[in-house]
Amino acid sequence: MTTPTLHIFKGGPVYSAFRLNSLTRQLSEEMPDCTIGTLEVHAVFIVETEPDFPAELWPRVAALLDTDNRIQAQSHDGVFVTPRKGTLSPWASKATDIFHNCGLGAVQRVERGSLFRIRLADGSPATMAQLKPALHVHP
Repeated sequence: MTTPTLHIFKGGPVYSAFRLNSLTRQLSEEMPDCTIGTLEVHAVFIVETEPDFPAELWPRVAALLDTDNRIQAQSHDGVFVTPRKGTLSPWASKATDIFHNCGLGAVQRVERGSLFRIRLADGSPATMAQLKPALHVHP
């Protein structure tokens, strides 16, 4: 059996400006030693494929996800929030069925999560040590 390859795509914003402001206030309360400058939360889609996935099929994958913004997991400055490892969310189950019904059987699984990017007032990204007290805040 071959090891699947993971590809991550960045989608659109998850929350409205009102919800982001509310979440920023909550995080600020949980992180009193830090001054939060900006908070961004974007959808991410993790696409698990066979290693030899044909390049000509990527435009179809991007169209189904409504994004072609592929990112590297190592190149982000945020925190990924995804379903627990070993679980298959109802969203992933339905999305994977849709991909297969669209002729993309080489896609083994599609999962959805969020990418939180928190910058401090000085412009630097918040570290995991700074975020740890506030990680339970995500709704």
